[in-house]
Amino acid sequence: MKTILLYGDSNTWGFNPDFTCREDMRFAREERWGGVLQAQLGAGWNVLEEGLGGRTTTLEDPAAPGRSGLSLLAPIVQSHQPMELLVFLLGTNDMKNTYRASEADIRRGMELLIQNALNPYWWDTRRPPKMLLISPTHIQDTGVHDFIDASSARKSRNLAAHYEQLARLRFFGCGDRDRAKRQGGPASGQGRACGAGKSRREGGARNAGMSGKERPCTHSTMHAERSRLTGTTRRPHG
Repeated sequence: MKTILLYGDSNTWGFNPDFTCREDMRFAREERWGGVLQAQLGAGWNVLEEGLGGRTTTLEDPAAPGRSGLSLLAPIVQSHQPMELLVFLLGTNDMKNTYRASEADIRRGMELLIQNALNPYWWDTRRPPKMLLISPTHIQDTGVHDFIDASSARKSRNLAAHYEQLARLRFFGCGDRDRAKRQGGPASGQGRACGAGKSRREGGARNAGMSGKERPCTHSTMHAERSRLTGTTRRPHG
C-alpha cells in the first residue's frame, strides 16, 4: 500500500465554518478533500491527513504556539514514512493581516519548507518522496474575521503565481518536461515540488488533480477539487 501525506491547515483538517455544535465542527471523513481523494484512489492507497487549524508555512502565532508548519514538519513526516507523495497545502493563514506577510514572504516560507523536506537525512531511505505543491483556494469572505481583510483576499488571488514560479524555477518541477527535452535531459518529478510524475504515469492519484496534460499543479486547489469531485462548495478557512 502506498501512502500520501497531506500537510496542511484547517482546510485539510476539515473545519466546518458553519458548525452549530461541537459534533459538526469537523466535516466527516468522506466530505473532507482527503477523504474524497482516498475514495477516488481506492484500497491501494493510504491518504493521511495532517491538518492543523491556524498552521502557517513558517510563521509562529504567539497566541497559539506550534502553528509554524516548519517546526513540526520533520517529526510528522518521519513518523509516517515511507510515503509515495508529500502534499503541501499551506499559505492561507500566512495571509492574516496580523502577520503582514507579502506574497513573496509566503513563497519564501514555502520554499523553506520544501528545502527542508528535500533533505535526504530526514528520510531513512535517504530518498525524499515526490512532492506536490498546491496553492490555497481564494479567500472570498473578508468580513467573518477581523484578521482576514481585503489585503488577505488579494494575496490569495496572487499566491498561485508565486507558488508556480517557486515550483518551476527553484525546484525544476511542474511543467518542466518541455524544458528538460530542450536541454536534452530527463524530466522527473522525483523529490521535486509539484512532482507527481510517477503517480501520474501509474494512474495513482489522477482523480485528485494530478492527471491529464501537463499543467502547473498549483492551479489545482483544494476548493476546486472538492467542488469538482463532490459537487459542493465550501467557504475557505485556515
